[in-house]
Amino acid sequence: MLTARWMSYNVQQNVQQNNNFHADGKKSIMAHQQSPKPLRFLKTALSAALPLRFLVAVVVTGILLTIVAVRWQSTRKASRVTVSGATLVPAHEILDIVNIAEDSLTISALSFSEIEHRVKRHPFVKTVSAFRSSGDAIIVQIEERVPVAHVLYRGKQFFTDNEGVLLPYRLLSTVLDVPMISFTGRSVLDSSSLSSALHIIQALEAQGKEFSSNISEVQVRPNRECVLITTASATPVLFGTATDIEQKIAKLRLFWKHQIHQMNRRTFTHVDIRWSGQVVVRLSERLS
Repeated sequence: MLTARWMSYNVQQNVQQNNNFHADGKKSIMAHQQSPKPLRFLKTALSAALPLRFLVAVVVTGILLTIVAVRWQSTRKASRVTVSGATLVPAHEILDIVNIAEDSLTISALSFSEIEHRVKRHPFVKTVSAFRSSGDAIIVQIEERVPVAHVLYRGKQFFTDNEGVLLPYRLLSTVLDVPMISFTGRSVLDSSSLSSALHIIQALEAQGKEFSSNISEVQVRPNRECVLITTASATPVLFGTATDIEQKIAKLRLFWKHQIHQMNRRTFTHVDIRWSGQVVVRLSERLS
């Protein structure tokens, strides 16, 4: 019995040892199979870190290039200064106002708004825009005030543009063929009287150059009535106040069409278009 029990116990112990061995073997195998996970995690972390390092390198390189570009831009100088749009005013007058010597100032040190402010003070400059173009050139682009009439007031002479801005009477780069606005006697030069004369001139020009060229002067009298002076014969055309301008001009044009030869020979001492629906003329004394 003892022998049998011992053998049975021995068998059971062997079975248990075998089971323990197999269990330990499985644990070892599982441990061996699980051991690569930290390695895979490390590889994943490294592979994720490489794009990040590349991105950081790109950003840093971009920042460095920007700094270099900014420093390079700050040392660039204007290669030339060009004036655009100057036809009446000589370009050198605008260049003298800009007062930038080539290669003397860096572009970053220039104030384009200050350049525009200085140029705008020129009486014949209406608008101005200063900017940098390709090749580090500075462009000053202007729009000029174009004279549309020559103003004579109490011995003083001016030009005026279509907005009624008085301009200095001076020699320009282009010869101007414009009518005169003269203020006779004690007539006053103000914005209202000047505007009335300009409206008459604009209505004449709207009929075409062939017709408007027949009027050389618009006189403004002390009572604010206007008189047109013909070019060929200096015949006065009594216009009256600056009302019904288009109707009066149309009436004058129709009369001119039929009486042009008499008008050019000074057949009339004056022509009166102040009255509605009619033209009143006075014959020259030598013909009456």
